[in-house]
Amino acid sequence: MTLQIQAVIVNYGTPDLTRRAVWSLLSLYRDLEILVVDNRSPDDSVARLSDEFERRTTVRISANESNIHHGPAMDAAVRQSAHEWVLLFDSDAIAYRAGLVEGMLDTARIHSAYMVGELCFVDEGGFNVGSGQTGYPYVHPKCALVRRSVYLDLPSFERHGAPCLANQQAAKARGLQLAHFPVDDFVFHQGRGTVSEYGYGLGWRSRAASAWRRLTGGPSRS
Repeated sequence: MTLQIQAVIVNYGTPDLTRRAVWSLLSLYRDLEILVVDNRSPDDSVARLSDEFERRTTVRISANESNIHHGPAMDAAVRQSAHEWVLLFDSDAIAYRAGLVEGMLDTARIHSAYMVGELCFVDEGGFNVGSGQTGYPYVHPKCALVRRSVYLDLPSFERHGAPCLANQQAAKARGLQLAHFPVDDFVFHQGRGTVSEYGYGLGWRSRAASAWRRLTGGPSRS
């Protein structure tokens, strides 16, 4: 099966996690094109990943000159892609079941969707809230399929705890569909793989908000 999509993985100082993520996708889709974007890692990630995948012609390593953070790195990668569909995939995610890509593409077709993935609800800070509470519908980018031609006409992914939130809010305002797909049935997401080592890097406001939620027992980011 020829897949007319490209997967994008952003790496920042976690080459072992990224290596595992790439191989998990290749184990299911050996011809899948994968772009690994290194966000100016503070270690030898670029060298290690380049050596690991030097014989894989469908895997490309791109190195940013500075750490532009996760959202802007995803934005740059989507803009670089030559494919209509881009699969965002977290570096701490593992694809373990066949049918992931086919299922997401089918869901996009059935719902004429702009973005497909696990649909949750978040507040303005990107913190999860219960479905019964006020919140914004949000396709989590841990594993999400994005229609590139539509993305280019929307606000860019940004430096934020929920980097796709403004983009998806604008999409909803235009009547574009965000479609749910049971990602967890196909992908194991460790969560906080990079964050546990380096943090979100979002500044004092984000740290203060996170600390307040921990103190009050409120929701957290996944």
